[in-house]
Amino acid sequence: MTLARTFIRRFHQKSLTRRVEVISRDIIKPSSPTPNHLKNFKLSLLEQLGPTIFGPMLFFYSANNRIKQTEQLQNLKKSLSETLTHFYPLAGRLNSNISINCNDSGADFLEAQVNSPLSNLLQEPSSEVLEQLIPTSVDSTEARTKLLLAQATFFKCGGMAIGVCVSHKLADATSVGLFMKSWSAISSRGSIKTVGSPVFDTLKIFPPGNFSETSPAPVVEPEIKMNQTLSKRFVFDSWSIEALQAKASSFEVSQPTRVEAVSAFIWKLAMKATRTVSRTSKPLLSRSVLPCLIHKAPRNNSSSFWIPVIQVFSSFNLLFSTMMSINLLQFKTKHWWQYCYLWSVWVEGPLGFGLLMSCRITQAFQLYFIFVKKRLPPVKSYVFLPLVLLPWIFGAAIVQAKRPLDSQCHMGLEWTLPVAGLNALYVLALLAFTRAIRHVEFRFDELRDLWKGILVSATSVALWVTSFVLNEIHTDTSWLQVTSRFVLLVTV
Repeated sequence: MTLARTFIRRFHQKSLTRRVEVISRDIIKPSSPTPNHLKNFKLSLLEQLGPTIFGPMLFFYSANNRIKQTEQLQNLKKSLSETLTHFYPLAGRLNSNISINCNDSGADFLEAQVNSPLSNLLQEPSSEVLEQLIPTSVDSTEARTKLLLAQATFFKCGGMAIGVCVSHKLADATSVGLFMKSWSAISSRGSIKTVGSPVFDTLKIFPPGNFSETSPAPVVEPEIKMNQTLSKRFVFDSWSIEALQAKASSFEVSQPTRVEAVSAFIWKLAMKATRTVSRTSKPLLSRSVLPCLIHKAPRNNSSSFWIPVIQVFSSFNLLFSTMMSINLLQFKTKHWWQYCYLWSVWVEGPLGFGLLMSCRITQAFQLYFIFVKKRLPPVKSYVFLPLVLLPWIFGAAIVQAKRPLDSQCHMGLEWTLPVAGLNALYVLALLAFTRAIRHVEFRFDELRDLWKGILVSATSVALWVTSFVLNEIHTDTSWLQVTSRFVLLVTV
């Protein structure tokens, strides 16, 4: 009986594939011409690095007996034309790796029909059949110039499938989703006010790279072998989706949608699978707690190359100041390398802890503007870092001028509290930036690991500040400050 059902199912699938017939192919142009000042759409660096392939999406609709098929088709074409007016780059042509010619060439629109009910496909879907419902293949050569293709397939029962292929170089899944929402809103309500108009501001966030029009794509695109892919179907019932919605709710997103809940669940499992393959369980925790010189490996030809180098430099300065604290070098002689103010004020302060914290704050500042403000930072990192470090330099200069240190490099209580307050101020600034970018983390468990690392770092800083104050008041507690500095070195 099972073999018979399998045979019948495969027979229906092959029969369905043969019955997907393309009836017509039209070019849909924007309802209003694109203004001249928008004709040349420059690609951002993110889009330049994107692969020249299509991103397909497929939507199914049950039969609507209140409207004829011909009327549905005309409505789809008319609404698509109006939608392209708002998404004008999709109606253009990709003429190089640096720009799109928004010449209103239009998008391909295919009409197809299937001599079979939609229920047959939904009950037993197959990749072979689904591929017939999208206008072209993912790796089609049409992706070198065209940016949008759409296909409306009508089933025998009156149901309909709409498949779209959008260039991955120009749009990601979120962009395609916005396009489909806009098309749906115009088709049903005649306006996209409920959805909102698209904003093409990627160029402001990711300025274009220096690529010539004739140069190939700056990255090697992986070969897409569709015959090696594996497709599986997972059905979520209403109870399961409601449970996922309850689990995914948070203070920021109190009522996640059904799509958001299921997507988050799938993404979480996908990230868990990648960790299993790479055999890493707590990558961010180790990066937060261990010294930066281990995990902050700089990349060549990167604008952020110098920040990790400075972090390594400041870490070694903390190490050298710790060596001075345990009297590996004596302060009794008058040689410059045993000078009290050199190590206890400058090397440990602006060139040590101050420089390390300033680098961390600079990195958090950059992430805050890119991912939260959605734009480039107003100040370059090589300008912002010295500005953040200025209070440390001024403080060290004041201590140098007032010379409050005794022969054992201790200062009075009136100097100890301001120094400890400066350290605490920088830690609070780093915590504030980190809290602002907490949603940027791309793996579900990494945010928890990050806060663990911050908690450990903040605790070690508190221990160091406490021991610093006690050591200045009671000079016989130098061992406590030495211990706290070692803890600070490996956790900050």
